[in-house]
Amino acid sequence: MRVELTDKQLERLEWLRNHTYVDLEVDELKPNEGLTEEEMKLFKKYERELEEERIAIECDRDGRY
Repeated sequence: MRVELTDKQLERLEWLRNHTYVDLEVDELKPNEGLTEEEMKLFKKYERELEEERIAIECDRDGRY
């Protein structure tokens, strides 16, 4: 299976890789400590986008719209 990512998705993943970590106890993406207010806004935005994409993928897989 081949997955193609948009430039926007690649940029988001790179930013998240550098500014977040996964809390394995709760399997949740968490912001690194010391982020600025602007970086926290970006984190929240990216977190929402990832959730929307996850829901869209689940709906597509299940045949829902």
